[in-house]
Amino acid sequence: MNDKSALIGTVAFILFFLLAGILGISDNPLVKALLFLGFLAIVIHIVMTKAKDRTDKKNPPE
Repeated sequence: MNDKSALIGTVAFILFFLLAGILGISDNPLVKALLFLGFLAIVIHIVMTKAKDRTDKKNPPE
């Protein structure tokens, strides 16, 4: 499984979360929505990558 994209997304999410907390804008509904959407995007990416890996293992190339 190629974890580079998930790792980059997670690092960006953590940095955005920290910056929002430090700057005190984490109570803004728009920032909360962006953080929630970023979290969902990371989870969906991981699930899709794992599903693709399982499909590749079930159908090995001949």
